[in-house]
Amino acid sequence: MKKMCTSKLLSRDTKKKLYIAYLRPIVMYGCETWSTTQGDKNKLLTFERKILRKIYGPILNPNTGEYERRKNTDLHSLFNTTNLKDFLKSKRLEWAGHVWRAEGRLIRQVLVNKSNKKRPVGRPRQRWLDRVKDDLKTLRNGASIEGAEDREGWGALVEAAKRLNGTFKLYHVSIANFDRYKKGKTAGKDGIYTEFLHHLGSKTIIWVTDVLFQIFCSGKSPKLWKELVVVAILKSDKSTDSPKSYRPISLLSLILKLMERFILKRISPIIEKAIPSYQRGSKHSRDCCEQVAALTSHIEKCFNDCRKAGAAFLLTSISPW
Repeated sequence: MKKMCTSKLLSRDTKKKLYIAYLRPIVMYGCETWSTTQGDKNKLLTFERKILRKIYGPILNPNTGEYERRKNTDLHSLFNTTNLKDFLKSKRLEWAGHVWRAEGRLIRQVLVNKSNKKRPVGRPRQRWLDRVKDDLKTLRNGASIEGAEDREGWGALVEAAKRLNGTFKLYHVSIANFDRYKKGKTAGKDGIYTEFLHHLGSKTIIWVTDVLFQIFCSGKSPKLWKELVVVAILKSDKSTDSPKSYRPISLLSLILKLMERFILKRISPIIEKAIPSYQRGSKHSRDCCEQVAALTSHIEKCFNDCRKAGAAFLLTSISPW
């Protein structure tokens, strides 16, 4: 298999298909019954990255002229398929549905019955059912194994566990995100209210995920997202005759705001690393007061060391008041 992955006679797509059809089933044989820890999942991902680096090879650095090892993010975007971690999750949920629907059979009794023996001293080990519950939490709030009775809904969860593992996970489009939108809010130009988002089913959430993923990849947003509704709200204790008494509010599409959250969630870790440590703007948990304190501390230090301290201030906007 190593010779096939490094062979120049085979294309990358062929090597990828060989890995998915031949090597991955061998590695993941019986994974439906695994009770994995985070360490086990990391080992699986490490193994997969080793195979992908053999398939895609190194990358040429134009600055140094030397070949370098591909980064994990590059491998993820090139592979663009369900990784072993999400594949394991989907197979485990698929098997959990079969077990729960096996009413009156031995596998169902093993799952629901409890042992009468005393537990050993120490922290109890994670059970297979605990892993299933954790998998369901990452997909949808309130989901439980009892939902396996609905074959169609359970199948949608299984499919969601292994889809769009790269750009958008279904967890990012879950009800947990929709709960942040308060009910009773006015809709944008598209007429989609927050109540619609709160009552989406599993299939619709997957469809929304697919649509946002296609928009992200194509770089083309719907025309309605570029239009807004401006509403003038009268300020308290102000005269209705003066235009200055009104506060304008722009109503944008809620789906657009959801899309912005996903993109921000993806780029925030990259931005945090790229921004210098001395910069406070556009950083999480950093404000103007902290920057002023840092500047004051720098000036005092230069004064004590008998050195000069310089600062440049850029005024970007001027308020008429």
